Amino acid sequence: DAGDRFKFFIVLGSARSSLGDTLPPNVFFVQQPFGPKKVCQAAEKVKELFASQPESEYFGETPLETPPVSKEPAPQEETITIPETPVELVPQTPVELVCPNPSENVDAESKDQLHVLIVDDNDINVKILATFMRKLGYSYETASNGLIALQNVESSTRRYDLILMDLSMPVMDGLMSTSKIRQHEKDNGLKPSCIMAITGVASDTMREAARTAGVDDYLVKPLSLRKLKTLIGILF
Repeated sequence: DAGDRFKFFIVLGSARSSLGDTLPPNVFFVQQPFGPKKVCQAAEKVKELFASQPESEYFGETPLETPPVSKEPAPQEETITIPETPVELVPQTPVELVCPNPSENVDAESKDQLHVLIVDDNDINVKILATFMRKLGYSYETASNGLIALQNVESSTRRYDLILMDLSMPVMDGLMSTSKIRQHEKDNGLKPSCIMAITGVASDTMREAARTAGVDDYLVKPLSLRKLKTLIGILF
């Protein structure tokens, strides 16, 4: 629809065949395994097409030349595959990623597994990390900002072995949340959780601020799931 404000689409999926043999010129397909780098590459193709074509041609009768979809394997650091799910073009009932009350569904075996708190205000990041935790067999909960993370730590009946903490969030940022979590642990004589900062800021100033707040490790986005898995293996 030429009157719609959306002019380009990036489709994420496990099989292109379900979309047909040909795609409209304003649609770019990214195949699993996918991460931030692949999505960014697709966005760059959108920018190139946008810059090279007059606006009147976006939905004109003359077909636009569609940039080829790369089928090269992802770089080594991003080769951890998110479990494939069927590509459906019809909206489906959302699948709940986290049970409402995890403590009610923890069996004896899972108590020996890591319990993780994922803290990020970006839903896509949360879903990727949640899928990865399930793949590793860990139980997990999520929080969309630092204040909710602090409240979870204070009220949870089960200690979080690992907290994956984004630093830039609304309401309460990751540094303040980490500092308050450490104070809560100290005041109540609790064994400290391992807190890993996940941020797009790589400056020495931010690293030092994170260490001061009580962060144990510092990971810079785009996050390598392979590196995260290695670090978890070393720490636990």
